[in-house]
Amino acid sequence: MTTETPFEEIAADLNRSLVELQERLAQRTTHGPVCGDAADRAEQAAEAELEDLAARHDERALDQVERALARIARGEHGRCERCDGPIPLGRLRAFPRATMCLDCVTTTEGER
Repeated sequence: MTTETPFEEIAADLNRSLVELQERLAQRTTHGPVCGDAADRAEQAAEAELEDLAARHDERALDQVERALARIARGEHGRCERCDGPIPLGRLRAFPRATMCLDCVTTTEGER
């Protein structure tokens, strides 16, 4: 039986994610010269674009993980960084890097 608090469990999940994301970003390769015929160049460009998109996704996720860990360290995790309302524990367990409640996430996305 575990004696960890929910936030210790969440921090452990976040730390595992932190290491995984850092390793993935460190293993990313730069794109070599584009060569071959038009079809080869188009395929290489598409692969490079997908790789860049994946890297940007990982960078955003890493930023979220770091922010969530900092909030745990300050004793602020579980409070929405926008409205200061509570973030339900179920949301934090499902998405440990959450820093906003669902209402604020929905409002923020609607403003885009």
